[in-house]
Amino acid sequence: MKQLEMKLKYSILVIIWFFYSTLFFGQIKRVNDGVDKEIAITTKSSSTKIDESSGFKVKGTINYTIPKDLQDGIRVADANNSNVNIKQLMKTVNEIEENNKIYKAKLDKGIPRQDLRKEGCIDSFLLYNNGELILEEYFGFSSIDKPHFQMSITKSIASYAIGIAIDQHKIESEEDYILKYLPEIDTSRLSDNTKKIKLKDVLSMQSGIELDKDFILSANGKNLVSEILQKSNTIQPGTTYKYQGVNPEIIVQILKNTTGKDMKDYVDEYLFKPLGIKDYSFDKSPNGLTKAAAGMKLRSRDMLKIGILALQLGKYNGQQIISKNWVKKANDSYVDNGKHKYGYFWWTHYVDYKGTSYKINSCRGALGQFIYVIPQCNAVAVFTSNGTRKAFSILENVVIPSIVN
Repeated sequence: MKQLEMKLKYSILVIIWFFYSTLFFGQIKRVNDGVDKEIAITTKSSSTKIDESSGFKVKGTINYTIPKDLQDGIRVADANNSNVNIKQLMKTVNEIEENNKIYKAKLDKGIPRQDLRKEGCIDSFLLYNNGELILEEYFGFSSIDKPHFQMSITKSIASYAIGIAIDQHKIESEEDYILKYLPEIDTSRLSDNTKKIKLKDVLSMQSGIELDKDFILSANGKNLVSEILQKSNTIQPGTTYKYQGVNPEIIVQILKNTTGKDMKDYVDEYLFKPLGIKDYSFDKSPNGLTKAAAGMKLRSRDMLKIGILALQLGKYNGQQIISKNWVKKANDSYVDNGKHKYGYFWWTHYVDYKGTSYKINSCRGALGQFIYVIPQCNAVAVFTSNGTRKAFSILENVVIPSIVN
């Protein structure tokens, strides 16, 4: 009888463990798609303030117009002269507008924006196909000339900065241990596992860095990376994925040590200038360097340029800005979270349509910022938002069917 009772108790414990572990890991999988709220431990949260000076645009019915030719290196074309289903796309554009009207009505009633973030508001939608921008729409407070907060898309830019530094032989390889490029760190105060962290582990969110919940950065914050590494209860690097903002902080310090430039200045010279990107901004970390976890602001057209660069494997308007090899590495999959796979601060997932699986490489940011690169369709789709995941479903149910058909 006692043996039966023990077996019963054991079975109940197993069921309880399975339920809570499934619930816990289910939550982890959901948040590991790069779109959830920023959790800032070592830095301040990034600003998501939008320029509202021009007011919230209510357009009514939106008819298709050819994107403006701004002579900015992006070719534009009439979607009606392409094989794209523009009627389907414009139906979605007008659905976005209708949803945004509902969003505005709630704002007008005094409902705080943070309480509306789940339903959110799409701010822009751009589609580039076969070398031409064929659709460009702005909604709400946004416009063609306004930089928009990017959140974790900032990380993807940091990845490209590292790639350029490797191309320039400032950094030998992502296979190197990070301490090779952090000579100022007192290694005697580091755990054995911390000493084993490689650059590729940091880029793929597998550094193993674990900070206590009560971790507090020192008052001046000048030795940010040193404090992170010294206070980390690091687990075996390269074995466990944890999406966190401390990894990009290490990348920025390594860039500073190897190139002599802060990431903002390095990116400006070797990435943004060749792309013709001028109107942008970055936040700063407590150590005075660029914050790479989030905080960048870009115009939607400039987001598109980043996507075109990825689509063309590092080449833009005939110039090889980043090596083809690095772009492929950044977009490879080193972590499999189910649907959402992770590379070097870039994401990959697949969309199935009519028996074909379409690979999507992407930059993603909290509150609904996306640069979707679709190599099989020779296309890039850009979305900015103020708190919605609708771009995922629009990509799957509208963008790809519109292009493929």
